[in-house]
Amino acid sequence: MHIALGAICVLYFVDRLQQLGLPTAIYICLFAAVWTIYLVDHKLDARKEGLATPRRHFHRASRRLIDGLILFNLIIGLLAMAFIPRPVVLGGLFLAGLSLVYLRFAGQLGSWRVKELLTALCYGAGVMLAPLYYGPFWPTLILTSQLAVLALANLLLFSMFEKDADEAEGFSSWVTEMGSRRSEHLLRILLALTIVSAIAFMVTLYWRFQLFMLVASLILFFISFKRDYFGQRERYRVFGDLVFILPLALLP
Repeated sequence: MHIALGAICVLYFVDRLQQLGLPTAIYICLFAAVWTIYLVDHKLDARKEGLATPRRHFHRASRRLIDGLILFNLIIGLLAMAFIPRPVVLGGLFLAGLSLVYLRFAGQLGSWRVKELLTALCYGAGVMLAPLYYGPFWPTLILTSQLAVLALANLLLFSMFEKDADEAEGFSSWVTEMGSRRSEHLLRILLALTIVSAIAFMVTLYWRFQLFMLVASLILFFISFKRDYFGQRERYRVFGDLVFILPLALLP
């Protein structure tokens, strides 16, 4: 649920910045879609034998609850669609469908691992879909790209902390494929890119959003340098997810 709440916070932040006045139905659909994809992802992961992490054990033991939550999200999402413009609905259905199809067939794709990239792109585009439709397209497209890069850095950081557990349980990620050293270099590049872009657009393009990008990137940088501390009790996940709640502190 925290992933979906973070998406809602970012959308509300952009809504306020651009003064769009988005309908409540869009927030409901976004929340339902993000949470459903998250639940389906963990439901599929939990089918494997020999799970070692408590989080995956919980999802395996809570299959009926997860099924019920998925059904609930689908119902409220479908009801909310009736109050959303058709182009936004079609775009959202495409992104959600793309994510779910990949998750379903990911195990059959061998070493062709694009989960992190696809997740980041769908997250950025999904959160910003309504602002792209209602607001100024090209400036919003830049914000969408920045958000997607930040999301990719966040996912890569999490995978670095979970590398040993993923290998033990037979899961693949960019980190297990590339190795820790190359993954660290890629993470630094992604975070440097978000920092440079935030500074470059600070004056000309929604300075509050750029400040959010800058602070969020620095937080992720700090987490990556303090792995011993943040690796305990999955602190990296708590603080890493909190960066998407940060926009609430920067509302105009």
